[in-house]
Amino acid sequence: MKKLIIVGLGETACIAYEYFKQLSDIQIVGFAVNKVYLSVDIFLQLPVFVLEDFLFSKDSSDYIFFVAMSGGRCNQDRAKVFNFVYNNLKLECINFISKFSHVAKSCKIGINNLIMEMSSLQYNVTIGSNCIIWNGVQICHSSLIGNNVYLAPGSVVCGFSKVGDNSYIGAGVTVIENITIGSNCFISAGLLVKKNIPDNTLVKSNGEFVSNIDITKFNSKNFYNE
Repeated sequence: MKKLIIVGLGETACIAYEYFKQLSDIQIVGFAVNKVYLSVDIFLQLPVFVLEDFLFSKDSSDYIFFVAMSGGRCNQDRAKVFNFVYNNLKLECINFISKFSHVAKSCKIGINNLIMEMSSLQYNVTIGSNCIIWNGVQICHSSLIGNNVYLAPGSVVCGFSKVGDNSYIGAGVTVIENITIGSNCFISAGLLVKKNIPDNTLVKSNGEFVSNIDITKFNSKNFYNE
């Protein structure tokens, strides 16, 4: 069996480490980061590797990888690292899907997704790659979730709805049926989404829309309580 290396050294890497360690049979042998971010040699009592070293390594096929980074900058940082690991380095990535979630057999799921406990993916749901789906999320029948999406705890996407690439859906958000949320959107916690939302839109907690946001400069902490 191939051994697992978790990419990242932050809180999400710690979360992924515990899930894989407690709920899978895969042996975790270390963590990895880009060379420029290497600041420690040991993390959670395991070695930290340099990602670039796997480019020419004959041993890279002995490992599988999981990119574990947060939804910061509307998922852009995680998307960049995943693209480097999977497309540039050509390293094999895997999903973590909690055995305490329900995933219908008809679902289509990409790679490098973290799907936590008590989530429900119903009939004919499609999930892209590199998504974080927190605990208690419901994705209803025939809905489509793009790549690099972040669904916070307790969020609900009702049937036939779509969430575009790189979007962030806050905790407790409900998206009603047949709604399209564009790419690069941020939906603040607790909102009821009843109409389509175009690309590059921030929806504040008071329901105000801010259009044409630059997600490369976006920091959710600036908007959560406004």
